[in-house]
Amino acid sequence: MTTLRFGRRGASLIIYGLIWFLSGLSLLILPIPSEIQHVLAIHVWAAVFLVSGVVACLASAFRTPRTDRWGFIALTLSGSLWAAYCATTWVLSLFNPLIFSPGWVETLTDILLMVKITVDAGWSEPTTPVALKEVPNVRRK
Repeated sequence: MTTLRFGRRGASLIIYGLIWFLSGLSLLILPIPSEIQHVLAIHVWAAVFLVSGVVACLASAFRTPRTDRWGFIALTLSGSLWAAYCATTWVLSLFNPLIFSPGWVETLTDILLMVKITVDAGWSEPTTPVALKEVPNVRRK
């Protein structure tokens, strides 16, 4: 029987992919105020997050080197577009007193998350299995 091992990059893709998928699902389920839907309808954003989450999870299954890059690209592209969207709603709210948007917080959060995903995408998997070091038996008094 073979075991399925994802490695660090694959595990990272699965975690981020599930976060993106659940974010898309929440955009479909939770009520969203209509004033933040200036650029695109919220169900379009939900589809973007759902698709990029599925792509990331599927890309984690590829075992050849660097073929999982499409998952990282999908995550980074959709997250960057969302950050730009949040920044746009925040700027629009500055000029319209009827619209309140704390988009600058979401924008900064998304930018930091994109940096973390980019760092994870740069990880290389070890080419040889890492052996566990034997821990000496320590006597306690």
